Amino acid sequence: MVEGKWVFKSISDSPIFDDSNKPKGKPLNLWFIIIGKSRITRKTRVITNIESIITKIQGHERLLSEDHTPEALITEMSLRPIGPPNDTQQKIEETPRVWISDEIAGLFQQLKKKESYMSSIESLLSKLYDGRTFSRKTATKGTEEIRNPYLTCFLASTDYLPTLFQESQLRFGFLHRFIFVNGVRKERKSLRTNALEGNEISLKSDIENFLTAIHEKKNSVLLEMATEAKQLYDNFDTQTESKIQLGNLGVKEGYCGQLPNLVVRLSCLYRISRMTNDEVRDQTLDLLTVNKPDVEKAIAYVNKAWGWFGEVIEIMKSAENQKLSKVDQAKPAIIDMLEDGKEHHWQDIINFVDETVGVKQANTYHALTELVSEGRIEKVKQGYYKIKTINLSQSNNKTN
Repeated sequence: MVEGKWVFKSISDSPIFDDSNKPKGKPLNLWFIIIGKSRITRKTRVITNIESIITKIQGHERLLSEDHTPEALITEMSLRPIGPPNDTQQKIEETPRVWISDEIAGLFQQLKKKESYMSSIESLLSKLYDGRTFSRKTATKGTEEIRNPYLTCFLASTDYLPTLFQESQLRFGFLHRFIFVNGVRKERKSLRTNALEGNEISLKSDIENFLTAIHEKKNSVLLEMATEAKQLYDNFDTQTESKIQLGNLGVKEGYCGQLPNLVVRLSCLYRISRMTNDEVRDQTLDLLTVNKPDVEKAIAYVNKAWGWFGEVIEIMKSAENQKLSKVDQAKPAIIDMLEDGKEHHWQDIINFVDETVGVKQANTYHALTELVSEGRIEKVKQGYYKIKTINLSQSNNKTN
C-alpha cells in the first residue's frame, strides 16, 4: 500500500559506481502469509477485506492474478493498461503491484515437482522483493522489463502449507522474505447480521482516508533513523549476529539474518502510520525521521514473527519425520545427545529419543547399531556410546 515513493535511506544499499546521484535505500514492501486452520482463523475474510480496501482506493489494475506462471508474472509486472482492455500497453518507471490469494498451497505443490515449469519463479520473486530491476529478451515479445519493482503480498493457507516447504527454499533464502502469521482465534464470536456500528464506521473511514492520502502522494520521501532509534536498531542487529555466530540455528539461520531488515521496514511503516493526512499530502515533505518508539514496536513484532517462523519449521520437520522410518528418525536425536563428546548409557539415550521424537526402544537400539556400523558413533564399553572422533594424525598419515 505504501508503494515505492517511501524509501529508507541507507548508504550501504547504494552501488559504488552510480551516475544518477539519486538517493537509494531499502524499499518498504512486506510479504505476509497467514497460516491457520480452515474457518477457525477466518483468514479468507481477512484477505477479502484487504482486497476490498486496495481495489476501492487503487483500483483493480494494481492486483496480480492469483495464479500465474513465471512468464505471465513478468508480463503483468512489466506492462500496465492505460485505456480500455484492447488498448495499447506501456512500460512504467515504477511497478507497484499487490499479490493477494487466500490459498497459496498450489504454488508450493508445483515447486516440489522435479523440472516444474514453475521452478524459476523463486528466483524471480526474490528479485522483485528486493526491488531489483529485471529484464529479459524474448523472441515474440522483444525485451520485457520490470523497472523498480515494488511487490506487496497478502497470502494465506492452512497449516498444511509448511509440509510443502523444502529445505533448499530456506538455504537459498526464498522463504526468508515472508512473515508467517500463525492465526489463532482467541474466542468464538457469534454470527453477525448487523452492519458496522458507529465507532467501526468511523475507524473504517479513517483508514480509507489515510490510505487514499498515501496513494495520492506524488513526491518521494526518504526516511532516516534518529540517533536513539539507530542505537536501538544497532543493538538488535548485534544480538542477531551473535545468535548466528553460535551456529546452532540450523535451517533457521538465514531467516534470523533477515530479521534486522524486517525491523527497518516495519519501523518506517510504523512512523508513516503516525502521520496525519495533511502531513502525507504535504508535497514539500521529502524527509521523515524514524524515532525510538517506532523501532521498539518493530522489534516487538519481529520477535513475534521469529516465534511464528519457529512454529512453521516444527510443522515442516514433523512432516519430514513422518516420511522417515522410525530408525532414521532416531538417528539425528542420538547424534544430538552425543554431540557433547561424553559417554552416555544406552538407557539414557533411549529415554532421550523417546522424549524428543517419540521413537521407542527397539527402533532406537537398531539406530545405535547402524550408527556404529556407519562409523558415526562408537561403543566405548558395555552399554555406553559416544560420538566418533577423528584422529587427525592418523587421517593425515593415510592421506600422505
